[in-house]
Amino acid sequence: MQRQNEIKINYKYCGAGGECISVCPFGEKIWEYEEIEFKQFLKGKVKKMRPVPVHLELCTGCGRCAEFCPVGAISVNGKGQRPVLVALLSWITHPEKVKVNMNKEHIEKVKKYF
Repeated sequence: MQRQNEIKINYKYCGAGGECISVCPFGEKIWEYEEIEFKQFLKGKVKKMRPVPVHLELCTGCGRCAEFCPVGAISVNGKGQRPVLVALLSWITHPEKVKVNMNKEHIEKVKKYF
């Protein structure tokens, strides 16, 4: 029996930019968006869409979602999650990791939320 991969997202740091979904080989077959509402400083209540991995049986554990998360909010099988300051340092020293070829269909679907 094959072990199911585990994707953990620290929503405290997640910016909901969708990089995880765009770089995933299975994209929206694994991931969905969930609407959340929270209080944002100087803006009051704000609605935002956050990525949620729902079909983990399709996940191969490649770790691309964790690798390209600009804030390090994702870990796959315990690897990849980084504190925000480390992610910022990574972005400054390796900006090529942040330049991702985003899936155009995905961008069009989520544009209305940004």
